[in-house]
Amino acid sequence: MKKIILLFLIIAFQQVNAQEILNNQSIIDLIELGFEEQVILAKIEASTTNFDTSMEKLKDLKDKGVSPNVLTALIKSSNKKTSISNDETKDKKEAKAPKPNDTEFYWNDGQNNLVLVRFFNNLPVKNSISESELGGIIYRIMMEAATGLKNRLSFVPSILMIRERVKIDKYLTKQDKTTHVAQLSYFGTNSYGGGAEEIHLIGFSPKLDLTKSEENNLDNNYKLDPNKEEFRYEKGIMNGKSSKILKGSIIIGENYLVTIMDKSNYSPRIETKVEIEKIYQDDNNWTASVSSEHNGSLLTFNYSYDKNNTKYKTNGGTLTYDGIGITIIYPLTEVN
Repeated sequence: MKKIILLFLIIAFQQVNAQEILNNQSIIDLIELGFEEQVILAKIEASTTNFDTSMEKLKDLKDKGVSPNVLTALIKSSNKKTSISNDETKDKKEAKAPKPNDTEFYWNDGQNNLVLVRFFNNLPVKNSISESELGGIIYRIMMEAATGLKNRLSFVPSILMIRERVKIDKYLTKQDKTTHVAQLSYFGTNSYGGGAEEIHLIGFSPKLDLTKSEENNLDNNYKLDPNKEEFRYEKGIMNGKSSKILKGSIIIGENYLVTIMDKSNYSPRIETKVEIEKIYQDDNNWTASVSSEHNGSLLTFNYSYDKNNTKYKTNGGTLTYDGIGITIIYPLTEVN
Protein backbone atom coordinates (compact mmCIF):
# COMPACT_ATOMS: atom_id res chain seq x y z
CA MET A 1 0.00 0.00 0.00
CA LYS A 2 2.81 2.41 0.90
CA LYS A 3 4.47 1.70 -2.44
CA ILE A 4 1.24 2.53 -4.29
CA ILE A 5 0.91 5.83 -2.40
CA LEU A 6 4.57 6.66 -3.07
CA LEU A 7 4.13 5.86 -6.77
CA PHE A 8 1.04 8.08 -6.87
CA LEU A 9 2.96 10.97 -5.30
CA ILE A 10 5.84 10.57 -7.76
CA ILE A 11 3.46 10.56 -10.74
CA ALA A 12 1.59 13.56 -9.36
CA PHE A 13 4.83 15.47 -8.81
CA GLN A 14 5.90 14.73 -12.39
CA GLN A 15 2.56 16.05 -13.63
CA VAL A 16 3.01 19.27 -11.70
CA ASN A 17 6.64 19.48 -12.78
CA ALA A 18 5.58 19.17 -16.42
CA GLN A 19 3.77 22.48 -16.16
CA GLU A 20 5.82 25.28 -17.66
CA ILE A 21 4.67 27.90 -15.16
CA LEU A 22 4.12 27.47 -11.43
CA ASN A 23 1.18 29.51 -10.06
CA ASN A 24 -0.87 29.85 -6.86
CA GLN A 25 -2.97 26.80 -7.63
CA SER A 26 0.19 24.75 -8.20
CA ILE A 27 1.26 25.44 -4.61
CA ILE A 28 -2.13 24.37 -3.26
CA ASP A 29 -1.95 21.20 -5.39
CA LEU A 30 1.49 20.33 -4.02
CA ILE A 31 0.31 20.77 -0.43
CA GLU A 32 -2.82 18.68 -1.00
CA LEU A 33 -0.64 15.95 -2.53
CA GLY A 34 1.35 15.77 0.70
CA PHE A 35 4.68 17.29 -0.31
CA GLU A 36 6.75 18.72 2.53
CA GLU A 37 7.71 22.36 2.81
CA GLN A 38 11.35 21.92 1.73
CA VAL A 39 10.25 20.14 -1.44
CA ILE A 40 7.84 22.94 -2.34
CA LEU A 41 10.52 25.56 -1.67
CA ALA A 42 12.94 23.71 -3.95
CA LYS A 43 10.26 23.48 -6.63
CA ILE A 44 9.63 27.24 -6.49
CA GLU A 45 13.35 27.97 -6.72
CA ALA A 46 13.80 25.72 -9.77
CA SER A 47 10.65 26.70 -11.71
CA THR A 48 9.36 29.46 -13.92
CA THR A 49 6.65 31.13 -11.85
CA ASN A 50 3.67 33.42 -12.24
CA PHE A 51 2.39 33.96 -8.70
CA ASP A 52 -0.32 36.42 -7.72
CA THR A 53 1.05 37.97 -4.52
CA SER A 54 -1.63 40.56 -3.91
CA MET A 55 -2.76 40.84 -0.28
CA GLU A 56 -6.06 39.16 -1.05
CA LYS A 57 -4.42 36.17 -2.76
CA LEU A 58 -1.79 35.82 -0.03
CA LYS A 59 -4.60 35.70 2.54
CA ASP A 60 -6.33 32.98 0.51
CA LEU A 61 -3.13 30.93 0.42
CA LYS A 62 -2.59 31.38 4.16
CA ASP A 63 -6.16 30.28 4.87
CA LYS A 64 -5.51 27.14 2.81
CA GLY A 65 -2.53 26.14 4.92
CA VAL A 66 0.42 27.61 3.02
CA SER A 67 3.27 28.18 5.50
CA PRO A 68 4.99 31.58 6.06
CA ASN A 69 8.22 30.25 4.51
CA VAL A 70 6.43 29.23 1.33
CA LEU A 71 4.56 32.56 1.17
CA THR A 72 7.89 34.38 1.46
CA ALA A 73 9.32 32.24 -1.34
CA LEU A 74 6.35 33.15 -3.55
CA ILE A 75 6.89 36.85 -2.93
CA LYS A 76 10.62 36.64 -3.56
CA SER A 77 9.98 34.70 -6.76
CA SER A 78 7.58 37.41 -7.93
CA ASN A 79 10.14 40.08 -7.11
CA LYS A 80 12.62 38.36 -9.40
CA LYS A 81 10.48 39.58 -12.29
CA THR A 82 11.29 43.14 -11.32
CA SER A 83 14.89 42.35 -10.37
CA ILE A 84 17.56 43.69 -12.70
CA SER A 85 19.76 40.81 -13.83
CA ASN A 86 21.47 41.77 -17.09
CA ASP A 87 24.24 44.33 -17.55
CA GLU A 88 22.36 46.37 -20.16
CA THR A 89 19.41 46.96 -17.81
CA LYS A 90 21.70 47.63 -14.86
CA ASP A 91 23.08 50.60 -16.80
CA LYS A 92 19.60 52.10 -16.80
CA LYS A 93 18.46 51.15 -13.27
CA GLU A 94 20.41 51.47 -10.06
CA ALA A 95 19.83 51.36 -6.34
CA LYS A 96 19.33 54.90 -5.18
CA ALA A 97 16.99 56.85 -2.94
CA PRO A 98 13.88 58.38 -4.53
CA LYS A 99 13.38 62.06 -5.15
CA PRO A 100 10.61 63.69 -3.08
CA ASN A 101 8.07 63.51 -5.93
CA ASP A 102 8.87 59.94 -7.02
CA THR A 103 6.40 57.10 -6.52
CA GLU A 104 8.88 54.20 -6.76
CA PHE A 105 12.59 53.45 -6.73
CA TYR A 106 15.02 50.54 -6.91
CA TRP A 107 16.99 49.12 -3.98
CA ASN A 108 19.19 46.08 -3.36
CA ASP A 109 17.67 43.11 -1.57
CA GLY A 110 19.69 40.82 0.69
CA GLN A 111 21.11 38.96 -2.32
CA ASN A 112 22.17 42.18 -4.08
CA ASN A 113 19.38 42.02 -6.67
CA LEU A 114 17.64 45.26 -7.58
CA VAL A 115 13.95 45.19 -6.61
CA LEU A 116 11.23 47.76 -7.18
CA VAL A 117 10.04 49.57 -4.03
CA ARG A 118 6.82 51.60 -3.92
CA PHE A 119 7.29 55.06 -2.34
CA PHE A 120 4.63 57.21 -0.67
CA ASN A 121 5.59 60.74 0.36
CA ASN A 122 2.73 61.92 2.60
CA LEU A 123 4.27 65.26 3.58
CA PRO A 124 1.83 68.16 3.02
CA VAL A 125 4.27 69.61 0.47
CA LYS A 126 6.20 66.77 -1.14
CA ASN A 127 9.26 68.73 -2.26
CA SER A 128 9.67 70.53 1.08
CA ILE A 129 12.23 67.87 2.08
CA SER A 130 15.62 67.96 0.35
CA GLU A 131 16.87 65.05 -1.75
CA SER A 132 19.99 64.65 0.41
CA GLU A 133 18.00 64.47 3.66
CA LEU A 134 15.53 62.03 2.15
CA GLY A 135 18.43 59.89 0.91
CA GLY A 136 19.89 59.69 4.42
CA ILE A 137 16.55 58.59 5.86
CA ILE A 138 16.11 55.89 3.20
CA TYR A 139 19.62 54.52 3.70
CA ARG A 140 19.23 54.39 7.48
CA ILE A 141 15.89 52.56 7.54
CA MET A 142 17.00 50.06 4.88
CA MET A 143 20.18 49.20 6.79
CA GLU A 144 18.38 48.89 10.14
CA ALA A 145 15.67 46.63 8.71
CA ALA A 146 18.13 44.35 6.92
CA THR A 147 20.55 43.97 9.85
CA GLY A 148 17.65 43.20 12.20
CA LEU A 149 16.83 39.98 10.34
CA LYS A 150 18.10 36.58 11.41
CA ASN A 151 19.01 35.94 7.78
CA ARG A 152 20.03 39.20 6.13
CA LEU A 153 20.07 37.50 2.72
CA SER A 154 16.27 37.14 2.97
CA PHE A 155 15.71 40.94 3.04
CA VAL A 156 13.30 42.13 0.30
CA PRO A 157 12.03 45.74 0.65
CA SER A 158 8.53 46.37 -0.69
CA ILE A 159 6.86 49.65 0.35
CA LEU A 160 8.30 52.77 1.99
CA MET A 161 6.32 55.73 3.35
CA ILE A 162 7.27 58.99 5.06
CA ARG A 163 4.62 60.87 7.04
CA GLU A 164 3.91 62.94 10.13
CA ARG A 165 4.04 61.15 13.48
CA VAL A 166 0.83 60.33 15.30
CA LYS A 167 0.14 59.47 18.92
CA ILE A 168 0.19 55.71 18.43
CA ASP A 169 3.70 55.82 16.91
CA LYS A 170 5.25 56.26 20.35
CA TYR A 171 4.61 52.56 20.96
CA LEU A 172 6.46 51.59 17.78
CA THR A 173 9.49 53.87 17.87
CA LYS A 174 11.83 55.13 20.58
CA GLN A 175 10.43 57.57 23.10
CA ASP A 176 11.92 60.61 21.37
CA LYS A 177 10.56 63.94 20.21
CA THR A 178 10.84 63.42 16.48
CA THR A 179 8.05 64.87 14.38
CA HIS A 180 7.91 62.43 11.44
CA VAL A 181 8.12 58.72 10.70
CA ALA A 182 9.62 56.61 7.94
CA GLN A 183 7.81 53.26 7.62
CA LEU A 184 9.22 50.33 5.64
CA SER A 185 7.33 47.14 4.73
CA TYR A 186 9.61 44.27 3.77
CA PHE A 187 9.87 40.48 3.66
CA GLY A 188 12.46 38.35 5.42
CA THR A 189 13.31 35.74 8.02
CA ASN A 190 12.59 37.06 11.51
CA SER A 191 14.21 36.23 14.86
CA TYR A 192 11.96 33.17 15.20
CA GLY A 193 13.29 31.69 11.98
CA GLY A 194 10.05 32.10 10.02
CA GLY A 195 9.52 34.05 6.82
CA ALA A 196 6.98 36.84 7.07
CA GLU A 197 6.11 40.41 6.15
CA GLU A 198 7.72 42.84 8.59
CA ILE A 199 7.38 46.57 9.29
CA HIS A 200 10.20 48.80 10.54
CA LEU A 201 9.71 52.39 11.75
CA ILE A 202 12.19 55.15 12.50
CA GLY A 203 11.47 58.64 13.79
CA PHE A 204 13.09 61.73 12.26
CA SER A 205 12.71 65.52 12.30
CA PRO A 206 13.21 66.89 8.78
CA LYS A 207 14.32 70.44 8.05
CA LEU A 208 11.33 71.19 5.85
CA ASP A 209 11.42 74.17 3.52
CA LEU A 210 7.79 75.28 3.63
CA THR A 211 8.47 78.12 1.16
CA LYS A 212 8.76 75.54 -1.63
CA SER A 213 6.25 75.87 -4.44
CA GLU A 214 3.13 73.75 -4.00
CA GLU A 215 2.52 73.37 -7.73
CA ASN A 216 2.66 69.60 -7.36
CA ASN A 217 0.46 69.56 -4.26
CA LEU A 218 -3.03 68.14 -4.80
CA ASP A 219 -4.66 71.17 -3.13
CA ASN A 220 -3.73 73.56 -5.92
CA ASN A 221 -4.92 71.16 -8.60
CA TYR A 222 -8.47 70.48 -7.52
CA LYS A 223 -9.19 73.77 -5.72
CA LEU A 224 -9.03 75.59 -9.05
CA ASP A 225 -11.81 73.39 -10.46
CA PRO A 226 -15.10 75.40 -10.42
CA ASN A 227 -17.19 72.31 -11.21
CA LYS A 228 -16.00 70.07 -8.40
CA GLU A 229 -18.38 68.65 -5.78
CA GLU A 230 -17.27 68.83 -2.13
CA PHE A 231 -18.49 66.58 0.68
CA ARG A 232 -17.67 65.80 4.32
CA TYR A 233 -17.94 62.46 6.08
CA GLU A 234 -17.98 62.09 9.86
CA LYS A 235 -17.68 58.31 9.91
CA GLY A 236 -16.94 55.40 7.64
CA ILE A 237 -18.52 51.95 7.56
CA MET A 238 -15.60 49.55 7.09
CA ASN A 239 -16.54 45.96 6.26
CA GLY A 240 -19.93 46.52 7.87
CA LYS A 241 -18.63 48.16 11.08
CA SER A 242 -19.01 51.88 11.76
CA SER A 243 -15.84 53.78 12.69
CA LYS A 244 -15.88 57.39 13.85
CA ILE A 245 -12.08 57.47 13.55
CA LEU A 246 -12.65 57.78 9.81
CA LYS A 247 -13.42 61.45 9.23
CA GLY A 248 -12.54 63.67 6.32
CA SER A 249 -13.55 65.08 2.96
CA ILE A 250 -14.37 63.79 -0.50
CA ILE A 251 -13.84 65.90 -3.62
CA ILE A 252 -15.42 64.64 -6.86
CA GLY A 253 -14.47 66.11 -10.23
CA GLU A 254 -15.32 65.21 -13.79
CA ASN A 255 -12.45 62.71 -14.13
CA TYR A 256 -10.87 62.54 -10.68
CA LEU A 257 -11.61 61.71 -7.06
CA VAL A 258 -9.85 63.11 -3.99
CA THR A 259 -10.14 61.46 -0.57
CA ILE A 260 -8.85 63.31 2.49
CA MET A 261 -8.70 61.62 5.89
CA ASP A 262 -8.41 64.04 8.80
CA LYS A 263 -5.40 63.90 11.07
CA SER A 264 -6.11 62.16 14.38
CA ASN A 265 -4.25 60.58 17.29
CA TYR A 266 -4.05 57.38 15.26
CA SER A 267 -3.39 58.60 11.75
CA PRO A 268 -1.72 61.48 9.90
CA ARG A 269 -3.69 63.54 7.41
CA ILE A 270 -3.82 61.44 4.25
CA GLU A 271 -4.77 62.97 0.92
CA THR A 272 -5.08 60.84 -2.20
CA LYS A 273 -6.09 61.77 -5.73
CA VAL A 274 -6.94 59.18 -8.38
CA GLU A 275 -7.90 59.61 -12.02
CA ILE A 276 -11.23 57.92 -12.72
CA GLU A 277 -13.51 57.30 -15.68
CA LYS A 278 -17.11 57.32 -14.54
CA ILE A 279 -19.68 54.87 -15.87
CA TYR A 280 -23.08 56.46 -15.24
CA GLN A 281 -26.16 54.45 -14.30
CA ASP A 282 -28.21 57.68 -14.41
CA ASP A 283 -27.58 61.40 -13.91
CA ASN A 284 -26.67 60.92 -10.23
CA ASN A 285 -25.13 57.46 -9.82
CA TRP A 286 -21.90 56.13 -11.29
CA THR A 287 -19.15 53.53 -10.84
CA ALA A 288 -15.43 53.62 -11.62
CA SER A 289 -12.49 51.23 -11.45
CA VAL A 290 -8.81 52.03 -10.96
CA SER A 291 -6.04 49.49 -11.59
CA SER A 292 -2.47 49.60 -10.28
CA GLU A 293 0.39 47.13 -10.72
CA HIS A 294 2.43 46.15 -7.65
CA ASN A 295 5.13 43.47 -7.52
CA GLY A 296 3.85 41.91 -10.73
CA SER A 297 0.24 41.77 -9.51
CA LEU A 298 -2.60 43.91 -10.86
CA LEU A 299 -4.64 45.47 -8.05
CA THR A 300 -8.14 46.82 -8.81
CA PHE A 301 -9.99 49.39 -6.70
CA ASN A 302 -13.69 50.05 -7.32
CA TYR A 303 -15.70 53.16 -6.47
CA SER A 304 -19.46 53.65 -6.65
CA TYR A 305 -21.48 56.79 -5.93
CA ASP A 306 -25.15 56.69 -4.97
CA LYS A 307 -26.59 60.21 -4.80
CA ASN A 308 -29.99 58.94 -3.65
CA ASN A 309 -28.86 56.86 -0.66
CA THR A 310 -30.35 58.42 2.50
CA LYS A 311 -29.87 55.40 4.77
CA TYR A 312 -27.35 57.28 6.93
CA LYS A 313 -29.46 60.47 7.07
CA THR A 314 -27.02 62.62 5.10
CA ASN A 315 -27.85 64.80 2.10
CA GLY A 316 -24.93 63.89 -0.17
CA GLY A 317 -25.55 60.20 -0.77
CA THR A 318 -22.78 57.63 -0.29
CA LEU A 319 -19.45 56.81 -1.86
CA THR A 320 -18.35 53.17 -1.61
CA TYR A 321 -14.72 52.04 -1.93
CA ASP A 322 -13.95 48.36 -2.53
CA GLY A 323 -10.44 46.95 -2.87
CA ILE A 324 -7.91 44.39 -1.50
CA GLY A 325 -10.53 42.85 0.76
CA ILE A 326 -11.72 46.13 2.28
CA THR A 327 -15.08 47.81 1.69
CA ILE A 328 -15.66 51.32 3.06
CA ILE A 329 -18.92 53.24 2.77
CA TYR A 330 -18.67 57.02 3.23
CA PRO A 331 -21.99 58.74 4.15
CA LEU A 332 -21.57 62.19 2.56
CA THR A 333 -22.80 65.63 3.54
CA GLU A 334 -22.71 68.38 0.94
CA VAL A 335 -20.33 71.30 1.54
CA ASN A 336 -21.83 74.59 0.37
